Amino acid sequence: ERLKQALISARDTPTPSYQEILVAKSNALLQLDYRSRVLDNFKRQIDDQQRELQEKIEDFDERRKQYELQQEKQRTGMQLDNLKEIQTILENMAPEEAKKQLIKKLINGELTDVVSIIKGMEPGKQKKLLAEFTSPSDVEELAKVLQEIRRGQTLRTSEPVPKTP
Repeated sequence: ERLKQALISARDTPTPSYQEILVAKSNALLQLDYRSRVLDNFKRQIDDQQRELQEKIEDFDERRKQYELQQEKQRTGMQLDNLKEIQTILENMAPEEAKKQLIKKLINGELTDVVSIIKGMEPGKQKKLLAEFTSPSDVEELAKVLQEIRRGQTLRTSEPVPKTP
């Protein structure tokens, strides 16, 4: 029964001509081509946006790096200004009192600060101050300071902060 109905409906359905089949296939190909061009266009837009985003990320990273360098430069400059101020105060103190203050800084582990302060002092004041280091423990501490000065790893407080490019 079903087979009969299928055969009857097949006879009643018009058969498309060769021309109609060609037009239908041509339209289908045109639609596929259009869809392909639209997808290519979207892909190109996404690639452009991705490239633009990457450039913005790189620009942001560069700006952040510059900001951090500037902050570090300011922090270092402030530290050097503070050390310079301490150096001036110590230069104006009696050498015995200045030595006591430097010994306290050394005990607190502030070797690089002590080295920077001593390196920034005028030679005459350095000589008077260093002459106060007479006891065996003082001489030991002075040896550490002189060794660090010999290494040359700290900045003189009178020198400007190095500029960053």
